[in-house]
Order: sequence, then structure tokens, then C-alpha cells
Amino acid sequence: MSIERRVQLALGFTALTVLAELIGGWWAHSLALLSDAAHVFMDLVAMGLTLVALHLSTRPATPTKSYGYHRAEIFAALINGMTLLVLSAWIGYEANQRVLAPQAVKTLAVGSVAGGGLLVNVCVLLTLRIETHTDLNLRSAYWHVLNDALASMGVVLGAVVIALTGWNVVDSLVSLLIIGLIAIGAARILNDATHILLEGVPKGLSLDLVADTLREVAGVRDVHHLHIWSLCSNVYALSSHVRVHDTHLSGLSPMLEAINARLQEHFNISHTTIQFEYEECAEEGLLQPIPHTDRHREGVPHAST
Repeated sequence: MSIERRVQLALGFTALTVLAELIGGWWAHSLALLSDAAHVFMDLVAMGLTLVALHLSTRPATPTKSYGYHRAEIFAALINGMTLLVLSAWIGYEANQRVLAPQAVKTLAVGSVAGGGLLVNVCVLLTLRIETHTDLNLRSAYWHVLNDALASMGVVLGAVVIALTGWNVVDSLVSLLIIGLIAIGAARILNDATHILLEGVPKGLSLDLVADTLREVAGVRDVHHLHIWSLCSNVYALSSHVRVHDTHLSGLSPMLEAINARLQEHFNISHTTIQFEYEECAEEGLLQPIPHTDRHREGVPHAST
């Protein structure tokens, strides 16, 4: 089953859960259930954005977007993380009001609806579990659903406690638990998305280790001006100056093939730009800043519109 089909199925399951929890939360006077419904609605938004991003990422490059639309995945993940933060602020305000003035909760209805939502969440998690370790956007949607499964479990346990003790304030405390889960997920998603948008070195990779690996290729004397970044969560790119012994152009082809093979095998780097040099470069350091220049200064050509 394709990734798109998995997300579509998860989208259908999630929409049913939102409807059930909204109706059940309103009828049972349960903020925890309504909060969970809001959380599930954000799951719905997250998976909708995931579908859009998956579609855009397959579109070919254009003269104005030479890298294509891979970054659509990261923008979708960023929006997902922001919506999680907004959601947690709303739940926090409502939970605070309920702590001050607890309302009676219909525990049987709350437990039944939340239990059904938990079963649906498990089905969605099983549907989305493939590929979430490599795709940030899918991982953000998966994290939404995982948090909601834990929140649904908390709602069920809260309903049981209220039924046994009559402490209606537990409903608000469960809502605060949901806030904690949302905040953790939002922080992780926003951190990863921001790191990629800032052209950070992909997590788990080391510039020094990549440089040392390239130096092991026969004919390579040194590596400098090395840059590694992500187009999206699973497409890595690299550019570098590689100093070699003086050689004919025909000798560079097998060397380039060996470099690309090592980068693909060891680091999953599939897009490379290698500048070969045989004399010392003015920029010999492994790390070199890219100056922030004024493109509008006199003498600089402008692209036509």
C-alpha cells in the first residue's frame, strides 16, 4: 500500500473520531473529551497537510524552483507544530477555568467515546507506522496521532476515577496532561523543521566524519569548503572543494564516482556538487562562511521577471 493511500485511510478514521468526540464531549460536559476532539482535529489538519506535501514533493523542478518542491514537507511540518502550540494554549485556558469551577461529567459517555477514539487511534498508528522514521512530515502527523492515543487513554482513566470518587476536577487535570503531550510534540517538530529551514547539517551527520571519509578516496589530498544540508527530511545534499593531485580530466571521472558512492553508502547523501582543485585554495578551512552580499549593488546582473 502506498504512503498516500495510508494517509488517506488514516484521514478517514480520524474524521470519524473528531465527530464522535465533539458530540460526546458536548453532551457529557467533558472538557477532556472536547480537548481530545480538538487534538484529533489537529491530527486531521496534520494529515491533510501531509497529503498536500507528499503530492507537491513529487512535482518536477522548474526554472524558478530548481530543487523542486521537496521543502513543502518541511513547511507542512512547521505549520503542524505551530497548530499544536496554539491548541495547547486554548486547552490550558479552558482547563484553568474548569479547575476553579469543576462541572459534573457523564463518566459512562466519556469513557465509551474516548475508548472508541483510542481504538481508532491505534488503527491509525498502525496505518502510518511505515516510513515515519525517515519522513519528517509523516513523523509529525504520526506524533499527532500518538499523542492523541495517549490523551484518549488519559480521558478513559479520568472517567473511571471520576466515576469511583466523584472528583470532577480530574477532567481538567487530564486536559492539562494533554497540554504536556502536545507541547513535547510541538517542540520536537518545530526544532527539526527549523533546523532544516536554516540549512543545518542533517542530524546524525558530522562534517569531520564526512571529510575524513572523502579523504580516504584514492587521489584525494584534502577536503575543504564543505557544506551539507537537507532539502527535506530524507534528501541530503553536499557541496565541497576537493584538492587532488595534478591529473588529466579523464582521471577525475572514476574519482568522482568513488566519492559519490561513499557518500551515498555511508551518509545517504544523494545530491553532490564537487569542485576539484590541484593547487592550494584561498579558502582552505573545512568550514567557510558564505558572505551576505547586497545583490542590488551596482554591476550585479538581475534576473529577468
